[in-house]
Amino acid sequence: MRGALHRSGNSGSKQLAASDQLLIAGIKLGPAKKRDAINRVLQALTYVTLTLALSWLMWISAIKLHLQKPFRGQGK
Repeated sequence: MRGALHRSGNSGSKQLAASDQLLIAGIKLGPAKKRDAINRVLQALTYVTLTLALSWLMWISAIKLHLQKPFRGQGK
């Protein structure tokens, strides 16, 4: 199953696989490192979530601006 994640071209799958590897490494190194690994994964997920939210807001704004423009030949 893990090999399938690595072969996929999906960047989300690659990020998930990287997060899994980081968590596994943290578990093997002990409780303190596990906590550090979890914090890093949560921080990365926060950045990804904020990036996606900003992207969606930009798309919505662009669509709204496009809809406000009059069509060709109309609004003269």
